[in-house]
Amino acid sequence: MNKPGLKLQGFTLVELAIVLIIVSALLGTVLKPLSMQQDVRRVQATQSILEQAKTALIGFAMLNQRLPCPDMDNDGQEEYDPSDLTVCQANTEGYLPWATLGIISRDAWKNPMRYRADNNYTSNAWMTSITPTTATSDKLRIGLVNTSAPDLITTDANDDSQVLAIIFSCGKNAKPDQRNNDGGGLQCTNGTSPDATYAQDSPRYNESNPSSDFDDVLVWLPKNIFIPQMVQAGVLQF
Repeated sequence: MNKPGLKLQGFTLVELAIVLIIVSALLGTVLKPLSMQQDVRRVQATQSILEQAKTALIGFAMLNQRLPCPDMDNDGQEEYDPSDLTVCQANTEGYLPWATLGIISRDAWKNPMRYRADNNYTSNAWMTSITPTTATSDKLRIGLVNTSAPDLITTDANDDSQVLAIIFSCGKNAKPDQRNNDGGGLQCTNGTSPDATYAQDSPRYNESNPSSDFDDVLVWLPKNIFIPQMVQAGVLQF
């Protein structure tokens, strides 16, 4: 029974609004770090997937005496040049041929991964003509997002590159960014003759200018690692 003179009062709309604002702010401070932690875990998982893919490329070369061609229709199988079924399409970037390699098909964001290999090392005839000084044909380079910065790995005085293959994930935004987007692809696709320079850099996001975002994750297969492993496996003899 209520005492005389006392009034029961609930929250006013203004007070409820203030409470909701406080709760929303507290949730924001908790959920944002959790989202960032999830992004970090996915980047790390994707880096591991890419390293496994690089190992699979070396294993494929040991068994087949060449690197695989890119997958052009995202069915997981390598594709040859339609006009010559003994070679890959020249200077072509495509999907990683995961089924041909027998590895996982997607990155940690469930998106397909991109792949490009030097044509001199995807040819069926390369093992009979390769030497430690055999030059690359595609002149692949690794650079930073900032195009004015020096490339991390570039070609030498003879226009030869130490990069035999490149594999990259399009990251959280599912599209190739910056220098990895020469063909203007929006869904992790690229032109049939993309530029030979690819970007490897720290993730960055710009809400006011999404076109400047970069979250691709990239690995490459260096010639100085590939050739000695082929020799050690007895595939190459000099």
